[in-house]
Amino acid sequence: MGVQLITDWPSSALVSGKGGDALTGRCSLFGKDHIQTFDGNFYDFPGDCSYKLAGDCQKRSFSLLGDFQKGQRKSVSVYLGEFFEIHLFLDGTVTQGEKRLSLPYASSGIFIETEAGYYKVSSEEYGFQIMIDSNGNIHTLLSTKHSNRTCGLCGNFNDVPEDDYMAQEEFLTENSYDFANSWALHGAGAPCKRVLPASQTCNVSTETQEDPMSRCRILSSSPVFLKCAHVVDPEPFVTMCEDDTCHCHEGPECQCHAFLEYARTCAQRGVILRGWPAESHCSPRCPFGMQYNECTSPCSHTCQSLNISDVCKEGCGDGCSCPEGKVLDGEHCVDSSQCSCTHTGRRYPPGSSIAQDCNTCICRHGLWECSNEECPGECFVTGQSHFKSFDNKFFTFSGVCQYLFAKDCQDNEFAAIIETVQCADDQDAVCTRSATLRFHKLSNITIKMKHGGGVSVNGLDIQTPLVQGPLRIQHTVMSSVRLTYNEDFQLDWDGRGKLLLKLSPVYSGKMCGLCGNYNGNQGDDFLTPAGLVEAQAVGFGNSWKINGGCEDVTKQDSDPCNLNPKRGSDKVGEENFSITKEFLLKSIQKMSVGEKTIRITIIQYSYNFTIEYSFTKSQRKEDILERIRHMEWRGGNATNTGAAVSETTIMTAQGNRDQVPDLVFLISSNPPSDTITKPAEDSRTKIIPIGVGPQVREMDLELIGYPQKPIMIKDYKSLLEQGVTTVIETITAIASPSLPAAPTTAALHSTPVPTTMLPSSVPCDRPMDVIIMLEGSAGIPQPQFEEMKTFVKAFISKADIGANGTHLAVLQYGRSNNLEVSWVDRQNKENLISSVNLMQQREAAPTRLGDALRFTVQSAVSEVHGGRPGVPKIAVLIATRPSQDPVEEAAREALTAGVAVFPIGAGTQFDEDQLVTMAGHAMKDNIIHLHRVEDLPTMVTLGNQFIDKLCRVGPPGVCVDDEGNERRPGETWILSDQCHSLLCHPNGAVTIQNHKVNCEKMQKPACRNNLPSVKIQETCGCRWACPCMCMGSSTSHIVTFDGLAFKLTGSCSYTLLHDAAHGNDIILHNAPCPVDPKQSCMKSVEVKHAGTSIALRDDMKVTVDGVETPAPFSLGGVEVTLYGALMHEVKIPSLGYVLTFTPGNNEFTVQLTPTLRTAKTSGLCGFCDQNEINDFGLKDGSVTLESRVFIKEWTIENPSGPSCEPVASLTCTQPASDQCLVLHSSMFQLCHAVVPPAPYIALCQEASCHGQDLCQIVAAYSHLCRLQGVCINWRSAGFCAQQCPGSMVFDSCRTGCIQQCTGPFNSTLCMDTPTEGCFCPPGKVLNNGECVEEEACSQCLDENRVAHKHLDSWIPAHDPCQICMCLDNRNINCTARPCSNTRAPVCGACEVLTLKKGSEQCCQEYECVCDVVSCALPPVPTCADGMRAVLTNPGECKPAYECACKKEVCKREPKPSCPSHRKLSARKTQCCDRYDCTCNCVNSTVTCPPGYLSTSVTNDCGCTAVSCLPDNVCVHHEVVYHVGSVWEEACKTCSCTGKQDKVTALHIVECTEKVCNEICPVGTSYIAKDGECCGKCKKSACQEHFVGGPLGDMDSGGRLRHVGERWRSAHNPCVINECVQVNEEVFINQQNLSCSQLDTPHCPPGTTLQCDTFGDCCPSCHCAPTDGCVMNNTVIGSGEVFLADECTRCQCSVEMGVIKRYRLLCRKVTCSPCQEGYRLEKVNGSCCGKCIATSCSFSLQDGTAIRLQEGETWEDGCMSSVCNVNERGELMLESKVTRCPPFDKDKCEADGGKVVQLGKTCCETCAEQECKQTIGILKYIKIDDCMSENQVDLHYCEGKCSSKSIYSLEHNHVESHCVCCSATATEPLLVPLRCANGTVLQHKVLNVKQCDCLSHACAGE
Repeated sequence: MGVQLITDWPSSALVSGKGGDALTGRCSLFGKDHIQTFDGNFYDFPGDCSYKLAGDCQKRSFSLLGDFQKGQRKSVSVYLGEFFEIHLFLDGTVTQGEKRLSLPYASSGIFIETEAGYYKVSSEEYGFQIMIDSNGNIHTLLSTKHSNRTCGLCGNFNDVPEDDYMAQEEFLTENSYDFANSWALHGAGAPCKRVLPASQTCNVSTETQEDPMSRCRILSSSPVFLKCAHVVDPEPFVTMCEDDTCHCHEGPECQCHAFLEYARTCAQRGVILRGWPAESHCSPRCPFGMQYNECTSPCSHTCQSLNISDVCKEGCGDGCSCPEGKVLDGEHCVDSSQCSCTHTGRRYPPGSSIAQDCNTCICRHGLWECSNEECPGECFVTGQSHFKSFDNKFFTFSGVCQYLFAKDCQDNEFAAIIETVQCADDQDAVCTRSATLRFHKLSNITIKMKHGGGVSVNGLDIQTPLVQGPLRIQHTVMSSVRLTYNEDFQLDWDGRGKLLLKLSPVYSGKMCGLCGNYNGNQGDDFLTPAGLVEAQAVGFGNSWKINGGCEDVTKQDSDPCNLNPKRGSDKVGEENFSITKEFLLKSIQKMSVGEKTIRITIIQYSYNFTIEYSFTKSQRKEDILERIRHMEWRGGNATNTGAAVSETTIMTAQGNRDQVPDLVFLISSNPPSDTITKPAEDSRTKIIPIGVGPQVREMDLELIGYPQKPIMIKDYKSLLEQGVTTVIETITAIASPSLPAAPTTAALHSTPVPTTMLPSSVPCDRPMDVIIMLEGSAGIPQPQFEEMKTFVKAFISKADIGANGTHLAVLQYGRSNNLEVSWVDRQNKENLISSVNLMQQREAAPTRLGDALRFTVQSAVSEVHGGRPGVPKIAVLIATRPSQDPVEEAAREALTAGVAVFPIGAGTQFDEDQLVTMAGHAMKDNIIHLHRVEDLPTMVTLGNQFIDKLCRVGPPGVCVDDEGNERRPGETWILSDQCHSLLCHPNGAVTIQNHKVNCEKMQKPACRNNLPSVKIQETCGCRWACPCMCMGSSTSHIVTFDGLAFKLTGSCSYTLLHDAAHGNDIILHNAPCPVDPKQSCMKSVEVKHAGTSIALRDDMKVTVDGVETPAPFSLGGVEVTLYGALMHEVKIPSLGYVLTFTPGNNEFTVQLTPTLRTAKTSGLCGFCDQNEINDFGLKDGSVTLESRVFIKEWTIENPSGPSCEPVASLTCTQPASDQCLVLHSSMFQLCHAVVPPAPYIALCQEASCHGQDLCQIVAAYSHLCRLQGVCINWRSAGFCAQQCPGSMVFDSCRTGCIQQCTGPFNSTLCMDTPTEGCFCPPGKVLNNGECVEEEACSQCLDENRVAHKHLDSWIPAHDPCQICMCLDNRNINCTARPCSNTRAPVCGACEVLTLKKGSEQCCQEYECVCDVVSCALPPVPTCADGMRAVLTNPGECKPAYECACKKEVCKREPKPSCPSHRKLSARKTQCCDRYDCTCNCVNSTVTCPPGYLSTSVTNDCGCTAVSCLPDNVCVHHEVVYHVGSVWEEACKTCSCTGKQDKVTALHIVECTEKVCNEICPVGTSYIAKDGECCGKCKKSACQEHFVGGPLGDMDSGGRLRHVGERWRSAHNPCVINECVQVNEEVFINQQNLSCSQLDTPHCPPGTTLQCDTFGDCCPSCHCAPTDGCVMNNTVIGSGEVFLADECTRCQCSVEMGVIKRYRLLCRKVTCSPCQEGYRLEKVNGSCCGKCIATSCSFSLQDGTAIRLQEGETWEDGCMSSVCNVNERGELMLESKVTRCPPFDKDKCEADGGKVVQLGKTCCETCAEQECKQTIGILKYIKIDDCMSENQVDLHYCEGKCSSKSIYSLEHNHVESHCVCCSATATEPLLVPLRCANGTVLQHKVLNVKQCDCLSHACAGE
């Protein structure tokens, strides 16, 4: 039997979220299967599935599910949208997917933690809270914003209990089970089973006297619970308690569920029921060691938050907490001194120690206390040139050269150089090949550590280890080679590119090189040898290059991963690729695939792209799935995601359809190896990236799908589970409006009005660009400046610093404004704090806040300094003094620039008005006041209020436009692009309204003329329009602008277009065809504009008013062009007219630009309005339906000739040609879909039967195809060949622009549509009908057709007195050639003046020539010593000679060869040298070495030479031995042999090794001694001798003992023998055994000390058991009896056997219990004590037993009983009976009295009736013979009044007062009386209205 109750409770709650949004809704799942809804309904539901409890049922932002199994609650699940889920089980286990999470946990705005014994899931952002207690009860709380917006088992939270049972299908169910079953969430497997109500009967045991149900009534009767009865009705809980009592089998614990839920419901309503557990005898369960409390703080003290009360907001709620004095450590309560510590997720007990760098940390009181030793600096290079400096700056530098790695640049103690090369395994990367070191104090020796681990010193390879003074080189386990120098230098080299250098702090600040300067400042790590700090690693690395011959690195990606993008599909693997294929199969199986629904393309990409399946192929689902199954993994060495995105977004439009969204799901598990660019905003392709696995980051894919975030999936397995659902739901959501209607007006998109700030319940985590402005003037005390820096560092530590979070800049203002830290700097906390630490206070200067703020607005917040577009700019300005300059202008600029200013006034000297001005009068809340500068850091560290205040900054309260002008609320203004308007709101927010129209999202119109619509670009977007084109073809058909067709058959002139508004006419002139006069051909088209007639003729000539004019040209706003030598074009840009005429094909087109179509036109082309009804318009404005009338109306009559009449149709004379079928062939197949060929085939066949030219009809069809974008090359040499003039070539589909040399259009003509015709080949341009090279367009041709380049000058052959030049536009300018005024030259010796040959007639020139006739020439001189005569003045007429030496012509005589005692000498001459051999004696001092004999010889110069000849001996170690000699040397035997050395010619020595005997007897060892050839056998062991036999003879063959071995003597155990070795002697040393101090143990009772010596030298003692039993340290002898206590008698007995055992036997006295009403009292010396009464008992007359407690009284009538204590302390029942005076009860009642209690006694007395008004009945009134006919109700007075006698002072005697019940008010009452005579009289009687007791005189007085 379930319980369904409805209560009417108020919904006010006291639980609040952190942001202040009250959690007023409470739903509870408690007890066995009870549920209480938000609106107070109770029902039972034992679920067996997952059911929706509550959630956001409108926006679907979150859902809360309850998971049940066989009626038992198992867990709660939280879903955010569709992709985030977390499960919290009743035991506190938290899972996400298959991953188990640890607590506390936070993600996506969800927080999971333990609090006061609960497991708690909460989200301030989503406004919900779930708590699970130790009993498995689940409480769900929702914020007020979800009121009437939720649904599920908890109801709809709308304060209307009657509609709680609303099913998921939105109908009201009749019972709770139908309601609850409707909210089951069926999984992909088996659906949920329907739960049916269980049939239960009440099963209450009545064995006990107490009614089990009576306990439930405590809820409505106990004073503890009645405190809440006025707020929460207890009756539903009483009923629930009774129901649980019936059906629960857990005993009294069952009823506690109702008590606990009632207490919690009351607490939710603000009433705390203190003491309810004791009152109800219920104890809620708590974790071990914790205790339950009705009102405990959620801010429980833990080991990690000992001072939590300082920052935690206190609250009150029931829960579990540690006892007083204990704190929570994990899951246990401990003393604070026993708190553990945590490190890297592991918990350490108190006293534990861990190593941190070179320091040690010890756990004390839950905190780590660490030593503060200076650690060595570390610098390394590893992998592909990744560096870390001493100051922890990480960078990558990929130079290939030798670089200075590190050097002591102060003391020059050492230098380390690295050599880098291309990596062996990756030629695109750079690795370190070797390292070279030099140490100054070691004579600059060079140590090189090679690739592979080899080491060389000064070029020689060495073996390790090597020790040389302070230098040590050795191999280690962790690194291949380790080099240490003293105690301060250590270098590790692994031989494969990793080099690690460790230096002690003694080198701090002394270093330079790639490792930096080791000064603790990262900011100057890129310090170059020139003393400059480079901004990039490239410049820094190049500066430390050692080899100048290496090339500098010019450019390098800042991301080291981009330097070596060898990350590709190979990392995906075939296994994961197979999972991706399965994902595709499952996804496509669930899609509605087809030609008209969803079409599929699959691309596999890595470095290249492979289209595995295209949507141009069959879109049968089976075909696609089959292709996927056979897809192969292609691998690849790159992940070119950026290129894949670009390829996807620019794919050809084949198969693409309008109004169907194009979706791309991009799946990637690797970071992109190329650059990703954001897709164009107008792209119709929507890309949804799906990142799989931990390698790919969300930021890698954000740009692809912006603004939608990418979908991140943890691994490929989850791709199958989560990815399929994501894809299907996304397609469903996006593709649901399959055919949206085209909007008729421009869409107006407006952004919502922003509020002043975010709601406090919503966490603020938006990115911010914050700049903090500090006053750095020296006028500020140094401690205050340091506090400002501490404030900045605290802000950095507290804020969410990062690429997508907060960016920080710091400005120091004073004499100048210094941007100490900008947003360009690396935005991580370590770098920013390091930069702030380096800030130095500037020189003293006045405070200039206005100048500082202006600098901030104009420069510091710009994008140049790192300002991010779209991110709020916030300036925090710290002011301690008033500004000396005005701040108003700067504040206005800040307002205009959108910079929010937060002034902080610290101290008392700042100017408040200035702070208000800078913040803005509407933003005074931005101002912060602090008493002291020292409070700045405290403001940040105590909470998040300050950062939250910055984050929630709202609009400035006033609207300002881009020009700085203020705008009024409600005012709207237009931006300069004319497409956006801005609206000013009262709070200062400005919203933008978009007026742009994106026609790509609109449906294209269907045009009447069957032409595709065109996109028209307008100021604010685009629109689709139908092209206004009128066409005429060779078939004589005319098609109007709106698609109406008719035929012209006459050879007349017709008005095609008449524009009366602008005075324009286009006239077609037809004439008989030259080939067939029976047919009509187009002869010309005439354009009349502004009084000028321009005629386009069929011979491709153009006339203007009858004068032939070459095209192209421009005249009066008309542009005339010739295309392809086949087509005319006329444009009137001002009117948007475009006319084309192709005489060869008998075609024309008239096109009106839709953007300029304003006037109404008429003529055969009609009026372009997409309405064909009015196309046949006549001149008078009327419309006809007959084409004949219409044609005649616009036929131009010839005044001088006959009228023009249509030509009648002729009869066919020839059969139809088969060539017409070419239009139906595959050649034209692509055009069939857009232009049906059947009509043109019929026209072609009709023309062929008349013998007409078929090519024009095929050309007409091809022309229409080109207009539809389909170009066909259909002409051939045998069919309709097109002949081109000169050097031109034919092109059937020429697009773009053509160039020509002449014309007014800048030599370029562009075609809007594909055109057929004759064109110049590529690389050539058109010049006067010929194709020439491009350079010819700038050349000039003179009269002789000679080409001259631009700006070249030349003298014409026919006129040498002129000079001509080639100018622009090939114009030739010739001018008179000027003659120079130069004088005739002055001639020198042997020269004569003559007229210059070839001199022109206009200008004569003279020159000097040689006089060879009359001039005397000097002779040539004769030269000696090899010298030659040379001319010194070549070119002059009179020569001059001199002798000069020419070494090259000297005789090349061979130099003589001189003996050793002579030398070659040169003898100098004027030119050529002479050589001779001269004596050169050198005295010989040669000393012959041992074994050689000396000899001497004298030569012709008298020089003596000494030489050495070998003797017949051997030389060995500088000792001479004769042949045959034998000798011993060390361990060798040597002899001088007869053999000779071929080099030295001495005899050879041969030596052989000496053989030694190394066999030694037992007990000795062979020992070789240095310096001796052979060793000796020496004693190496001791021999132990045994004494045997009766005579004590010594045994010669004793046991051998090793040196150092000790043993006891065999015949004397108290002697210790030891085999010892002294120098080289081994012998036995004996010593007596010394006993250690005797260790006598302390024997416990029952044992005695015994010491024994059993043949050993030293005695030993032990404890032996005594004879007897032991109890309480007392020995009890055998047979002894004693009392252990009053109730226990014991005796020691002995058990005889092999081992005697003692046993103590005790017996305990059994005492009878005291009867009911008595208690046991202990009596000294007595075992059982005595029973003392605890109450007084007696029985009433009816047998009822009464029991009274001490002091309690019982009254029964006039008998009173009381339970008292007598003088002996015993309880005694004292009774007393009250006796009453006689009283006749019957008489009292008979007299009208009332029986009442006599006072407070048990006696009764009679109370007489009081005086009161009484109703009496008069049956009749009779006066005389008159009597009343009816009885009369008459009021009278009756009752008792008290009379009295009292002494009268006035009369001096006792007077009696008779008090009677008298009438005090009456009224007359008329009673009609009927008399005997029939008359009626009115008789008056008095009716009493009021009675009282009145005093009267007594009778007789």
